[in-house]
Amino acid sequence: MQNPTYITFMFLLFSFASFAQVGDDLVGLYDEDELITIATGTPKEVRFAPSVATVITARDIKTSGAKTLDQALEMVPGLHVSASWNRQDAIYSIRGIHTGQNPQVLLLIDGVRVDQLFSGARPYNYSLPVANIERIEVIRGPGSAVYGADAFAGVISVTTKTSQHSSGEEVGVSFGSFNTRETWLHSNGKLGDAKVAVSVQHVKTGGDDNRIIENKNGPSGSMNTNHEIINSRVKISDNWGSVNLFSWHLSNAGNGSGGAQIPDPLGGDKIDFSGLRFDSPRINLSNGWVLENYFSTSVLNQDAKFYLLPPGSPGFPEGMQGNPSGLQKNYEGESAFFFDKINNHNFRYAIGFRHQKFTAGESKNFDNDFLPTGSLETVTGDLTRIYIQDKDREHYYLSFQDEWRFANDWELTAGLR
Repeated sequence: MQNPTYITFMFLLFSFASFAQVGDDLVGLYDEDELITIATGTPKEVRFAPSVATVITARDIKTSGAKTLDQALEMVPGLHVSASWNRQDAIYSIRGIHTGQNPQVLLLIDGVRVDQLFSGARPYNYSLPVANIERIEVIRGPGSAVYGADAFAGVISVTTKTSQHSSGEEVGVSFGSFNTRETWLHSNGKLGDAKVAVSVQHVKTGGDDNRIIENKNGPSGSMNTNHEIINSRVKISDNWGSVNLFSWHLSNAGNGSGGAQIPDPLGGDKIDFSGLRFDSPRINLSNGWVLENYFSTSVLNQDAKFYLLPPGSPGFPEGMQGNPSGLQKNYEGESAFFFDKINNHNFRYAIGFRHQKFTAGESKNFDNDFLPTGSLETVTGDLTRIYIQDKDREHYYLSFQDEWRFANDWELTAGLR
């Protein structure tokens, strides 16, 4: 009679060997050269990332037919993109974690955070066309050790095209339903010894008038999903480093289902988001240490116009109007030190800061009890009536991370921030 322990051991050994073989076969189906950076801050193959990671390339986007970042992200397993109740915002639900504002998922565009201090989430009505996207990296799960608490559900990092990703000029025009028109231009050149890449995209749509809001307590009507976006970038790189200048302008953006969930054909959003990021070249220090630095600054200017009740409503002959606005200034920088001279270890130490300053503004024709006050009046500076007070946030941090490869195809990553 066979020893039960021996049989169990042989079964487990056979199962493990079979699993390893299946794993090797699965790896053969994918491109092992695909690298991902956002999981640890250092490039590594996707299968070695200490997070559930996905890479979407420009070719993937073109093949899928996606026109926006939200549509491209629908390809990511475990990430569900849905419409929020708030304007035309999208919700990125990762592992079932989401809210209406969605501050749990950090979005980076060329390393620059796309968020607002008011909600911690992306700017309202944020939509990014994909014509200039080279790749999208997604990690599903906490990224807080590298990026802070704003990334505890996941991180989405978008890299736009540079002179390395295309040659010459690219020009495109497309037309679609709902009176949608899109044009884009990408051009490469040189400024002295520096490489320069310029891209401009323009998208305009009249929105889907067939999406109807049924309101039992007020008027019903179509959801206003019209918008116009101009997205432009200039990238300059040389041996002294690289500079990325960007501008994202939103105008004529409908309020979706309306600020009070009542159709709002008269209101809209206008947003300007612009800034720059500078990255120094990798500096080789003594004894195997490597230093990387970056600094970024941005300005986010939002101006909304809401008709919470349509013209002709009781007490509001011109409609119940609320026009919140806000000006946000961001400054961010980091120095990261890398050391890999200890066998099978790759250490990352970082010190950084982030400063955000938000100045609020508002005009409206109702008081704190939502009763009419007559004409539209500015309440900026009135701390008893404005929707939010001015805010100033400073964040300084130290972080430490160790990537330890203790066996072939086995790594342990631990970090502290």
